[in-house]
This record gives sequence, C-alpha cells and structure tokens, in this order.
Amino acid sequence: MSIYKGKFYEEEGIVLDILPYPRGKYRVRLPQGSRVVQLLGTSMFTLLEASLLPGETAEPLEVLKVGKESRDRIHKVLGRISYEELSPTARAELPVAVESIIRRDEQRFVAFFNHAGYVTPRMHAFDLLPGIGKKTVEVLLRSRPFSSFEDIEKKCGFDPVAKLKERILQELMGTERHFLFVRRPVGATELL
Repeated sequence: MSIYKGKFYEEEGIVLDILPYPRGKYRVRLPQGSRVVQLLGTSMFTLLEASLLPGETAEPLEVLKVGKESRDRIHKVLGRISYEELSPTARAELPVAVESIIRRDEQRFVAFFNHAGYVTPRMHAFDLLPGIGKKTVEVLLRSRPFSSFEDIEKKCGFDPVAKLKERILQELMGTERHFLFVRRPVGATELL
C-alpha cells in the first residue's frame, strides 16, 4: 500500500554512483562521452539511472535536477531501477543519501509522526518502524504533536532519524508488504 500510485516524476536526485560506461541494457542511444549516474529521488525515494550531458561529471551525494523541465546537467533519465541493479558503490552510499534526505526535509517526516494512522484495522503505521513495539506506539500517540526530531527523541526516547532510515532502506529493497515512504520499487510484488 504505497501512497504513490500513477505517474509521478522526481524533480531532484542524489547521486549514488557514476558508472564508467553505460550498461548495455538501454535501447536509447547515448551521446558520445556521456556517463551514467545512479540516483535516489528526493521526494519518493525512487532509484533511477540517468545519463549526464557529454563532458559533465558529478560527485557522489551531489543533488542534480532530474525533472522533465528543469534538467541542467542530465541528458536523459533512462528509467527506474531496482535495489539489485545498484552498483556496490551505490549500495554503500544509499544509507548516507537517505539520511541526508530525511534531515533536509525534517518537517515532512515530523508530519508523518504527527498524522500517521492505521494501515490495517489492527496495525498502526508506527508498528511498521523497526524496533518500535506496542508500548512505544502508545507513547508516540500520547505525546503528539511533535515539532522536531529532537522533540520526538526527548518525549519518546528513540532516534527517529535512525528508525526512518532503516524503514526506508527496507522499503527500497522491495521486501516489505506496506510502503509508507517509497514508491513501490521495480520488481516488488503486490502482496494483498
């Protein structure tokens, strides 16, 4: 159950890895000298591959514009990829990129803690966060509203950034039944 259904496009992506040469799976002909980057979208945590304009380079964890109208250094977004298609370097950079997105967009994630509800009649969205048990869910529900991550940590006694990061990484791997933060990854099965 992901909140992202239909066509959604990322506007920005964080560079996870720069591949030395394009992989052979693309039907699109890439310009001479174009390099392929693996990206993590900042709004829906979509894993993407894109080609840079010829002569352009990028650094790991750099934010690039990938929107349809606002591309400055990206030639073309080649498509969505799965976690298994990430290079080893991209997999190593992924937790750092996820944490930087969470810290950069703190109010969005604090709003999750303030407004989260039940996913099923018996399961609250907080139950899906790793390491959060029934008693912590009760404390979270009693302590709402929150104003910041520090407020959550002070009132509830756990690091919300670490819990969110762990949950988002699990969702990106595509093994979860419910998707709270991530657009359903490529190849993830629909479990109903």
